[in-house]
Amino acid sequence: MVRHRRILTLCAALSVASAAAANDPQPAAHGYALLHDTLGKLERLPAVLYVKLESDALDELATRLGEHAADARADIASYAESHPAIALDATGLPDADVARRTRTRNALLAELALSGGTEFERLYLLALMNIANQSRHTAAAVADMAPDDAGAELAGTIAERFDADYRAVRELLAREHFRTEDSE
Repeated sequence: MVRHRRILTLCAALSVASAAAANDPQPAAHGYALLHDTLGKLERLPAVLYVKLESDALDELATRLGEHAADARADIASYAESHPAIALDATGLPDADVARRTRTRNALLAELALSGGTEFERLYLLALMNIANQSRHTAAAVADMAPDDAGAELAGTIAERFDADYRAVRELLAREHFRTEDSE
């Protein structure tokens, strides 16, 4: 009898903890902040093209993704204004991860600055594809943990938009910079 009571007490405690976690807005708040931050990188990446020569296809694609990122960031900022728990400058990332991300970004920018022509475009498209991939998956995760239907719809729409953008970058990369069986 005592054993059953302990099991029931443990189950009740776990149920209360699960309900509290489900109602905790912090994971979603961090998710929106992380998505906003990631989209900021995507929004700024086309600026690299001002100092490099690139194909029209790359310029058009990078410009489109930058515009999508700017629009999504504005939508997230607007949503965050009506949800005080969301602080867009608080991603919740550990300091070591923030430092890793900064180092990765700086190394990529240095590689882009030192490359040219086809090598630059391929490296730039790989970076664009990586950030679009992060954006679509972060948005999908945020949609699953959104505190309300409006937040889920917003994040879901962003995930769909960047899923399509990811595919567009991948297609351009494959078409222009990698050999396929069809091209041989």
